[in-house]
Amino acid sequence: MQQDVNNWIRFDYHSRGGGISNYVATFDDLSPTQRLFETVPSVNPNANPIWMKVRRQGNNWTQWYSHNGSDWTPAVSFSHTITVTAVGVMAGNAGSNPAFTCNVDYFFNTASPIVPEDSGGELPPVLDPIGDQIVTAGQVIDVNIHASDPCGQALFFTDYDMPGFADFNDIGDGNALLHLEPNMSDAGIYQVAIRVTDSCGLFDEEAFQISVVNPNESSGIVSDDFHTGLLDPNVWTFIDPLGDCNYSLSGAGTADAWVNISVPAGTRHEVWDDGINVPHIIQSINDVNFEVEVKFESPVNPPQFQEQGLFIKQDEDHYIRFEFYSSNSTNKIFACTFNPSASVKINNDINNIAPLYMRIKHEFDQWTQSYSYDGENWLAGADFNYAIDANIIALYAGNAGTLPAHTASVDYFFNTASPIWDEDPLNDSDGDGYADDVDNCPGVYNPDQNDVDTDGFGDLCDNCPQQHNPDQNDIDFDDVGDICDNCPDTPNTDQNDIDVDGIGDECECPAANLDGINPVDLVDFSILAFNWFTSGPNGDTNRDFMVDELDLAQVIQWWLEDCN
Repeated sequence: MQQDVNNWIRFDYHSRGGGISNYVATFDDLSPTQRLFETVPSVNPNANPIWMKVRRQGNNWTQWYSHNGSDWTPAVSFSHTITVTAVGVMAGNAGSNPAFTCNVDYFFNTASPIVPEDSGGELPPVLDPIGDQIVTAGQVIDVNIHASDPCGQALFFTDYDMPGFADFNDIGDGNALLHLEPNMSDAGIYQVAIRVTDSCGLFDEEAFQISVVNPNESSGIVSDDFHTGLLDPNVWTFIDPLGDCNYSLSGAGTADAWVNISVPAGTRHEVWDDGINVPHIIQSINDVNFEVEVKFESPVNPPQFQEQGLFIKQDEDHYIRFEFYSSNSTNKIFACTFNPSASVKINNDINNIAPLYMRIKHEFDQWTQSYSYDGENWLAGADFNYAIDANIIALYAGNAGTLPAHTASVDYFFNTASPIWDEDPLNDSDGDGYADDVDNCPGVYNPDQNDVDTDGFGDLCDNCPQQHNPDQNDIDFDDVGDICDNCPDTPNTDQNDIDVDGIGDECECPAANLDGINPVDLVDFSILAFNWFTSGPNGDTNRDFMVDELDLAQVIQWWLEDCN
C-alpha cells in the first residue's frame, strides 16, 4: 500500500528456516516500523496456495491469512495514517538472493470481486465514474449515470444508503438518473453507493459521498493586504511562543505593503510533533468549507531550513502544517498533519524563486494544497483526508536544521470567497506616493509625511501644526484650530495680534484705546488728532508708521461698536 516513494506499508509471506513467515511493516520517510514477524503455522513451505486479506477502516489496518480461501485467521491489527495512492502485488528476494517467481491467481477488491472467478471469459458490466457530489442546500441538481456491458446483456441498477432528498431512477438501457434536492436541514456528508448488475450476476459499483453545504455558513476568515501599516487587532493576534521573535509591517500605503515575521538564528522555531514553536499571527475561524490564498514575497534560501507557511489548528494535539522551506540543494513544498504524531503528506521539490503563492482548500474533511509562481497558473501540492475541527488559521516563519535566521514577508492573505480586489490600493489624489487612506495629508503633496505634533495630520494640512490636536476642531471655521486660535469664536485667518498679548485683534481693540482706559471715547479721538497734526507715534492703530485717516476710521469703528 503506497503513498509515495518514501511512505508505504509492506505485507508479505517469505521463506525462512524451513517455514513461511508473515511479515508486516510500515515505512515513514523510508524509516521502517515492524508490525508483525511470525511463522504462519501448519503450512508446508512447498505447498500451495496461501491467501492473504488486508482490510483498511480509516487509519486501522487488519491482515488475515488462509490455507483454503474460506477460513481466515487474523494475524495483526494496527493503526497507521497514510494517504494511499497505489496498491499492488510484488515478488522479491533477500538474504542469499535466490531466484523466485510469484504466481498470483487473483487480486480482489472485496467490495467488487469477480464472480465467478476465472469464469471463462465472461466480463462484468462497466459503470462510468460518478465521483463525489457537492450540492448547496436549496439547489437542485441531476446526475446522469451510465453503464455498459461488454457482452451486451441487460443491466439493472441498485442504489444503497441514499438520503431522503435523493431520488434514484433506473431509466433503462444502462442509464439512470440521480436527482438531488436538499434543504437547509440536510447539510452534511452522506456515504452512498450505486451498483449495476448484468443478467449473469456480474456487477460493477462505486461508493461515493454526497456533501450538502449550508450557503449561510461563513468561515469568518478575513482577507488582509496589510497596506495600512498596522496589524488589525480585531482580526490578528501575534503570538511568540519562545519569546525571541518579532513582526513588523512595511510599505504602508504603497504597492509593496507587507507583514514581516522574523526568527533569529541559532534557535529552532518549527511546527512539529513537539508543538507549535513558531512566531505567528492568528485569526479565529469557523469549521466550515473554505479556501485561502497567500502570497509570500520572501524567498527561502539555503542553508537548511528556512520555513514559511500557514497552519490550521483544532487544539494543541491536532493541527495541519502547510509550508515552503529550503534545503541545502533545493526548495520544497510541504504538508503534514499532527494528531499529535506527524504524518507527512507531501515533501516535493519546487523552484527556488520568489514570490511564491499557496492555496489551501478545505471541503469537509478533504484538504487540497496548490502552489504557483505567478498567482495565475497553479500546480498540485498535497491532497488528503483529515478530520479536524478547525478554529484557528495562522501565518508563520520558522527555521530548523542549521537554524538560519529568516523573515517571512507576506503580501496578502485572502479568503477567496471575499478577496480584496484592489490589493494594496494606490488611490493617491495628491501624487505623493501614499494612498489616500494612509496619507496624513491626502489632498496635499507631502512625500515626507512630516507630522511634528504627531497628531496624525501632516504639517502641511494640520490646522495647528505645532500643537497636538487629533480632533482638528475649528469652531469659527477660519482654518486655525481652536487649540491654537487667538480668536477661537471669531474668524481671523490672519491671526493678527497688534499688541502681542495672545488675543487676536478681532477679539479686542487695544490699539484704539489710546489712553489705556476703557471704553474708547473722545479722549482717544483727541490723542489721535494731536498725533495726526504733530506726526507723533501714538494713534498708529494699524501699524503703518503714520497716523492718518485709516487710523481715524478704525477708532470710529470701535467707538461705534462700544469696544472696550
